[in-house]
Amino acid sequence: MTKEEYIKCYKFCLNQGWVHNTPECYVEWEYFDSEKGRQSKYETYLNIIKSNLALEEVHILIGEAPPYYPNKEFPDWNNRKYFYDAVQSPNTGYFKEPCKHFLNTDWETHSVQSKSTLLSSLAQKGVLIFDIFPFPIYQSTNIREKITWGNSPEDENVVSEFYFSRESKFNNYLESYFEIRFQKLLKEIKNKEIKIYMFAPKLASVQFLYWLKEKTDWMKYLVKFNDTEFKFHETVENKKTEKIQKFINSSLNKFVLDLAAKDEKKAQDFIENILKKYPIFMNGSGNPDFNNFVNGKKI
Repeated sequence: MTKEEYIKCYKFCLNQGWVHNTPECYVEWEYFDSEKGRQSKYETYLNIIKSNLALEEVHILIGEAPPYYPNKEFPDWNNRKYFYDAVQSPNTGYFKEPCKHFLNTDWETHSVQSKSTLLSSLAQKGVLIFDIFPFPIYQSTNIREKITWGNSPEDENVVSEFYFSRESKFNNYLESYFEIRFQKLLKEIKNKEIKIYMFAPKLASVQFLYWLKEKTDWMKYLVKFNDTEFKFHETVENKKTEKIQKFINSSLNKFVLDLAAKDEKKAQDFIENILKKYPIFMNGSGNPDFNNFVNGKKI
């Protein structure tokens, strides 16, 4: 993205109330700064993948960047956690879970290595994270806690309303900003086999998948249940409460029905042909997980 395109994207999200109202010069610097900027870090690891001619597969993790904490006028730099920031601790779920899965060993073996070493190892395996937004979106602590730990219909309804409130503008955003960025990435790695993994909070993933289902050229890249690596299941254990939760519950049914504009057949087709056939790699506690995730398990 150019600086003009990036700021335009930021302004669009700001107008919807999805991001912090941060001075544009700071937003631009955070992304484009040659030393600390997000773009330069991302490009470094993308170039490792592109230049590795022996690499046959690229694994794209579609994520949604963690929100900024604490919610000040604009948050402190140290609180802006980012997958590709080698200075930050590797001991976060969204980073160590891909390491455990794609590097094929236990976390204790990897945890003694530096994050920069682990990032290089992931790049050599063709692992790339690509966030729906190029910057963390704002979510109140209350909403975030319910996404991560909530296990009641009331919690799910609060989160559902939060996501649905941005539904139409969210689709506009995906069409006008995300699709352009993602098409560019796919062109850059077109000579390699591409696999896309859903790696975001459950309802964000559901809403994103509902939009993605019309993009038939991309759906072919989306990792599917195949009963050899991943298998669908109806329930998941919440790692914090140790309670069993249903994946297809009443609030999720309501959420999908809302996305389908109350068309019950479209909603049911989406559940049967998308949500039950494509993994969402997040466990019942709201953390990234490649072993026991919201709609399946690793074989």
